[in-house]
Amino acid sequence: MLRVLVVFSLLAPGAMAQPGDPPPEPPPSFIILSKVDKERQTVSFAATVTVQVPLQVRVIVLENGVQKIVEKVQLVTETRVKETPIDLKAATFFNAKGEKITVKEALKKVRPGDAILLSGTNGMVDRRYAALLRDDALILVHPLGSALTVGRPPMPKAPVPPPPPPPPPPK
Repeated sequence: MLRVLVVFSLLAPGAMAQPGDPPPEPPPSFIILSKVDKERQTVSFAATVTVQVPLQVRVIVLENGVQKIVEKVQLVTETRVKETPIDLKAATFFNAKGEKITVKEALKKVRPGDAILLSGTNGMVDRRYAALLRDDALILVHPLGSALTVGRPPMPKAPVPPPPPPPPPPK
């Protein structure tokens, strides 16, 4: 019980969401940089993706009472690591205070293995997310936004309406 209280006491006061006031969607993502190219102004990160791969298998089928070996294609799910490059020429960086940082300044601060926060929108992250970061943390805003993070399902723009009620029972 004490550990939970300690964790909550470490959060900044602005970090807690107010009831009925959810943060905007989609949320930001942390990415760990695997490559930094200062000359080309690009960075890369490794993303885990799930892919469907066709696999040819032999199966025994019963056809007219006779067993036959038939080759079929079966889809198998595999997890792979994909290197995802980001061109920073169209990007903007912010610090946790919301101050803009140039791409050149940001590239001086980062190296492979560093974590940065990737905004899920085309702007600075919500203040409640930024309040959880250290002052020297970097936030990357890119025109592609959350499309850069592979495997994230697209977030709906508005709540999905509930299904219509069932028809009344016949009399």
